[in-house]
Amino acid sequence: KAIPAAAATRASYGAVPLKSWEPPTRFTIPHRERRMNSSLSPEKSSNAAANRELSILIASIFIIASCGLLYELLISSISSYLLGSSITHFSITIGLFMFFMGVGSYLSKFVESHLLERFIQVEIAVGFIGGLSAAILYFAFSVTELYYLVAILLIAAISIGIGFEIPLVTRLANRHQ
Repeated sequence: KAIPAAAATRASYGAVPLKSWEPPTRFTIPHRERRMNSSLSPEKSSNAAANRELSILIASIFIIASCGLLYELLISSISSYLLGSSITHFSITIGLFMFFMGVGSYLSKFVESHLLERFIQVEIAVGFIGGLSAAILYFAFSVTELYYLVAILLIAAISIGIGFEIPLVTRLANRHQ
């Protein structure tokens, strides 16, 4: 039989012809086998684990920052949509966010142990409150006359949490270096 041109080209470079190829008997991932079979010292493997944990912490910092911006935008947009005067509501929301983030940062210095556990707890609370903030604001506008109080309390809860967790992540990152 004649060999196709592509196969002849592969054969000339030392590649295995298609007819002699057999599927592997088991599925293997070459980089994992190298990692598992290599004789890494405990120090190198702990450095790899520490680098992985540090990269996860850095990624969480970016997620925290983007979620904080989204919550800020959400609250100020809903306030300006419901009450008008977008410049006023965006300015008040941004100012209160900055103030309460400073309060949260101050409060975080009183946490000395179990930093990762506290970080996760605060992150879950901020996500829960921030996720419900739109529904809470619409409810407060339609049912009560205390919309501004509810908005300020939501801003305080979310931004204190964000301000609280950023120093925790920074301290955790410093421990891994």
